[in-house]
Amino acid sequence: MDLSKLIRPPSLTDQVFQILGDRIYNGTYPPGSKLPNENELIKEFSISKVTLRSAYSKLEEHRLIQRRQGTGTYVTGNLNITDSRYQVIDFDDWISQQGYKPGFTQLDARIITTDILVASKLNIDPTSRSLRLEKIRSADGLPVIHSLCYLPLWVFEDYFSEDEIIRVGLTEPFFQFLMQRCNMRVDYLISHINPRISNDCDLPAEFSSVLPNTPLLLVEDVGCTDDGRPIFLAIEHRFNIASNIEALRRVIH
Repeated sequence: MDLSKLIRPPSLTDQVFQILGDRIYNGTYPPGSKLPNENELIKEFSISKVTLRSAYSKLEEHRLIQRRQGTGTYVTGNLNITDSRYQVIDFDDWISQQGYKPGFTQLDARIITTDILVASKLNIDPTSRSLRLEKIRSADGLPVIHSLCYLPLWVFEDYFSEDEIIRVGLTEPFFQFLMQRCNMRVDYLISHINPRISNDCDLPAEFSSVLPNTPLLLVEDVGCTDDGRPIFLAIEHRFNIASNIEALRRVIH
């Protein structure tokens, strides 16, 4: 089955989330401004109050709006220059938003001696150790992302032992794990994105059904704190729907 042929419309919640998010980023609703009255938006979109509030919840999760009791809903005062809808979203949420059922498999988790290349990207000593995670993401049962992720020990050693950290699924959802369980916030990503074909990549057996010369994206992300300290390195092979990356860029005048 060709996953690229599965066309599913986004939910009403996701459509409203997208429209309002676009209005925030294009300046229709500028930073610090108050959103229109709920009844106005409900009438404009022909939706229920439940749908609108679900969209609001997603906008709030992505730090685009703030709801103030008794006064209304406001656009966040200081927006990132990049689109936070891509920057902080976890893969399961993103796959769900495309209309597919997300799946997760942890192939491997172990503490390793960090090699020179990985250590240089994480700004740690090559002789130090780090956590290496290998995972697969699927959409409706078909694998779409193969990822290798490296975390320096300092990120989690105050919260988890080396035996605990390799437990299957402990680091999922990933950004939530870092924020809520390690008190570590990712403020921005440094990304390198390159086209590849499947023949050139070392993929696990789960991708054996991928046809030769299938195009994919090789994405390398370094997640950093606001002061520029690297938290993780992720190397991903992205196929089909996962190879579609959307980003918003602003012109600085």
